[in-house]
Parts: sequence; C-alpha cells; structure tokens
Amino acid sequence: TASTTVTVNANPSAAPSFSVNPICSGGSTTLSANATAGSGTISSYAWSSTLGNVASGSVSTAGTYTVTVTNSNGCTVAATSPS
Repeated sequence: TASTTVTVNANPSAAPSFSVNPICSGGSTTLSANATAGSGTISSYAWSSTLGNVASGSVSTAGTYTVTVTNSNGCTVAATSPS
C-alpha cells in the first residue's frame, strides 16, 4: 500500500491597530499589522494604502485600511481596521 504525507501549513494572523483615532486635520496615525506568521516566516505585507511592504507606518488620511499578510508558505490573511 502506497502512502503520502500531507503538510498543512498554518495561516498567518493579523489584527491591525492604529495609534490615534480620530485623525485631526494636519495629524497622522500609525497603523500596525500586529501579525504573526502562523507557519514559516512573514514574507510580505500589502496595505490598501501607500504604506507598501511594511509591518507599520504612518497615514494622515482617515478611512478604512486593509493589510494582507503572506507567509513564506504562501498562506495569506487579510484584516481591516478603521482609522
């Protein structure tokens, strides 16, 4: 009888947070992904804003921000935080 081994990789997790809410005119807030890799390591962060591939960064526009976290196994999670 033949057999095979299947590996199930854990998804990353993310719980975005912000440092100041609401943002006042001329102000900013720091968004943080608060992510864990699950399995492997975190390979990328993709924010719905101009933050790019960073775990946290500053924004000065109010709105809803989404971060997608990908781990080294290709597993992803998306999470949203209002600012």
